[in-house]
Amino acid sequence: MASLTELEFEARPGEGMTGVAESVRIHNDLDDLFISGGWFGDDDAEELGAALAQHKYLKVLCLRGCSFAERGLRCIVKALKINTVLELSVEFCPFFKTKGSCAEIMSDLLRESSSSLERLHLSGTSFDEFGWIVFFNALKVNTSLKKFGIMLGDIGNASGEAIAGALVANTSLKELSLTRCNLGAPALKAITNALTINKTIKSLIINYNDIGDTGAQALADVLAVNTSLRALYATKCCIGAMGWRALANALMINSSLEGLGINDNKIGNSGAESLAKVLASTTSLKTLHVHGCGIVVAGMDVHETADVGRAWGSNLALSLNFPNFNFMLDSTNDSTAVWEEACRVRNFVLRRREQLLTFGMATIQSPNPGLGRIFEGSEDESTLRSSGEDRAACAFRFMGDDVFKLIGEAYGDYR
Repeated sequence: MASLTELEFEARPGEGMTGVAESVRIHNDLDDLFISGGWFGDDDAEELGAALAQHKYLKVLCLRGCSFAERGLRCIVKALKINTVLELSVEFCPFFKTKGSCAEIMSDLLRESSSSLERLHLSGTSFDEFGWIVFFNALKVNTSLKKFGIMLGDIGNASGEAIAGALVANTSLKELSLTRCNLGAPALKAITNALTINKTIKSLIINYNDIGDTGAQALADVLAVNTSLRALYATKCCIGAMGWRALANALMINSSLEGLGINDNKIGNSGAESLAKVLASTTSLKTLHVHGCGIVVAGMDVHETADVGRAWGSNLALSLNFPNFNFMLDSTNDSTAVWEEACRVRNFVLRRREQLLTFGMATIQSPNPGLGRIFEGSEDESTLRSSGEDRAACAFRFMGDDVFKLIGEAYGDYR
């Protein structure tokens, strides 16, 4: 039989075609199974559960818009307790509207010690407060999940303490995503308090929640002390200039965060000074997304633009997602000209740095007398041909000098 690793059912198989459950039974090499549509009801879920109990190879199961309810869910969850499925995604299924009962069934899966489930995604959930509390209480004792995400789940502030309790107790979860979950500052405060204790969460995603400046301050408080978080995303969370300043101050202390996304918040040009300080001082941040935050180059004065451009230009390890289409380019605008120069210089330095890094790493293994050819014909050649210095070390040393030299030429007395 031909190998088949992925199957997708968007409608009930026609007469003479192999059904969902039978397909699972006969294809031992099946890795991913996707089922979508209201045609998939309780009877279908019951048959699938029986097949999954026998199939030991499936890795991903995605159920979207299916019409099965409590009975079908019980059958699938029972099978997943003993199956090897690593990822389960349940999206916009009506059974979520049964609130407490289905939350308890899903919680049984989290409490199962033999479950292999590592990634769980729930979209369009509408558990009531009691249901969420039951669910997050089960997460306390779960030892298999690595990634857990909820999107369009009406968690609200009331369940914040339940989430926090799970984060304090759970030691396996690496990523928590709560997108469009109606979280406010009180819930976020509880979550961030837990993250001062939790040492395993590496990524926190809270996009599209109305946390405001108060919530941003809570995030700042945890960034000031947490050393395990690597990525934080808070797109469109109603963060203003005050909240950004709090985050910026924390980023100048934090030495572990590598990625921050705060797109579509209301920072404005008043946050330019804080942005420049972050760019100049951060030692760990590799990506910073500030798209749609109202920081407009043409709206800054020349000094603000120079500060941001100079700081970014000197931090070659950091990728900055800046709102380019907001530049409102105008040849008569000094701020625009300064920023264009910052981009030009940075790109030049990055290209030079890449050459030096490539060459420097090569010379560590095999010294090459042609080192100076990178800068052949320039005044730099004699410096790089220094015979009294290891060629790789010379290249790296010059790379640092070159950066400051170029930045200084572009912006005046930088050093």
